[in-house]
Amino acid sequence: MPAKVPPAVYSIEVGGVYATDSKSQTRRFVCALESELAIAFDKRTGVLLRHGNAKSVQEFVEKQRARLRSAGFHREVEDLIHVTFPVTEETVAGLNKCVDVTGYLKTFLFDLKNIIERISDEAAPAVR
Repeated sequence: MPAKVPPAVYSIEVGGVYATDSKSQTRRFVCALESELAIAFDKRTGVLLRHGNAKSVQEFVEKQRARLRSAGFHREVEDLIHVTFPVTEETVAGLNKCVDVTGYLKTFLFDLKNIIERISDEAAPAVR
């Protein structure tokens, strides 16, 4: 599995989420605001392997799992985790911190659980 994740800074702008490469300062469209973002990481080591557009991350995970299975690394297949989440200011900020700070992933996952629960509560109809 690749260990290097290219540095990027995600931002919400009109029309969607964009990533700016911190080295080249090139900017690319990641996804629409209604779409989802995702991360892939190794559960055992906590290493962030991929991040960005949910579909692209899912494709990466599927390819990596197939490669690992064909090489006989079945435990590693189970260690490869894929998490999708909605685009919000909080999730984008958390994703940026995950990319920037080694070891922040565990905190982000905890925060993400709370963010998603809150979003679900806000979307639920009020009971009177």
